[in-house]
Amino acid sequence: MAGATQDGIKAMPIFNYADKSAGRDTFIARANEDIAKGYAQVAELQRRAVTANADARVQLDTKTADLQRELKAAEARLAELQKANANRWHEFEASVNAAVLRVRKSVEGSMG
Repeated sequence: MAGATQDGIKAMPIFNYADKSAGRDTFIARANEDIAKGYAQVAELQRRAVTANADARVQLDTKTADLQRELKAAEARLAELQKANANRWHEFEASVNAAVLRVRKSVEGSMG
């Protein structure tokens, strides 16, 4: 830097390069949170099915099976993303987003 003094350079704030995996880690954490909420809802549905009458139990079992299927798909997509290196994880982001969105919708649909 032309005209810079050593004291001026020392006084400058430290520059930290952006971490390529920071956004990836946040994305994975959010996906894992949604998946955990899905599993909590599965447990709730199973708990409710124990005390439900026959008709309600069939509906609850169907909702549980659907949600479990969506959770397995989301976990599979997330596993693919986690295997990808820091430079390629964006290639899997859309499929994980779609799978997690289906989990959220299944959770919301099973609450009613």
